[in-house]
Amino acid sequence: MNKTICSTIKPLLLGCAFLLGTAATASAQTIPMVRTPSGHYTVQVDIGQTGPYTFIFDTGASHTAIAQSVAEELGFISRWEDVDNVQALTERFDAERFHIDAINIAGLPATELNTVVIPQTPEDPRTVAGLLGPDILPGGNYRIDFVDQTLEVGTAGPRHADGVFDQERQLLFATAELGRGHTPINVLIDSGSAQTLVNPAMRAYVRRHWSGITINIGGVSRHVVDETETVSLYGMQIGGVCFGRVTVIKADLDVFEGMGWSGTPSIILGLDVLSTVELTVDRKAGIFEFSAGGDNPECGRDRVQRRADDDEAM
Repeated sequence: MNKTICSTIKPLLLGCAFLLGTAATASAQTIPMVRTPSGHYTVQVDIGQTGPYTFIFDTGASHTAIAQSVAEELGFISRWEDVDNVQALTERFDAERFHIDAINIAGLPATELNTVVIPQTPEDPRTVAGLLGPDILPGGNYRIDFVDQTLEVGTAGPRHADGVFDQERQLLFATAELGRGHTPINVLIDSGSAQTLVNPAMRAYVRRHWSGITINIGGVSRHVVDETETVSLYGMQIGGVCFGRVTVIKADLDVFEGMGWSGTPSIILGLDVLSTVELTVDRKAGIFEFSAGGDNPECGRDRVQRRADDDEAM
């Protein structure tokens, strides 16, 4: 198969198109996911000889994280000796690490991980045991089908690059188009966020009327955003998938600054949008494909043709 390969792959730059082989490996395995009332997708995880534990599969988590109460059940003792600085949606904070000798999604080979400990107080309810990052999966390709609620490991690779798997940060980045606009819009694919969030620069970019609301944004830490705003975006395109209408929430979150996006229109793409798509990730190549799922449409003929013309020009 012919391949079109750019000499440099950069996060947030999608002018590079790939045509890749798509043969799946014989060891491809499908793992069911369960959608919770909050909209998150969970899988069952074994740790050593114990489990199963319920974890959220979180594309916005660079590393697997475990609730402190679960870690303590497994022998963790807080000594603040092995500590990392962690970026969450709402803040940066220091977190302890807990080494696990054998952790695995049921049916996959066990691996050892140095997990991040999610701090808890006795008053914090434990709804899940933690967040799963890509580090728990074997190397190679995987596909998340949010519509059919499955995680497939060892699957066929992406047919083309709609976004970048940042191998250093272990996160999925893309750019979005909005209508006929030419301003690049940064996108972080975050299945740990129930809602799609935008920064103040994106709010300034969209000049239509916004509506005021008050919301609570959950995550590793709880943070109430007072008197924020919502607006509907029309004609948003990411890769080959178009969305007629997406309602987003403005939130001046620390993660936008941490990504270096404070002054650029940017989106945290949450599960209100992701629940209609599929993601196919090739971590070795550092790319992913963003595909329509279920009733969500691919882009209209003019946009598909324009994308094909761009691919030809590479």
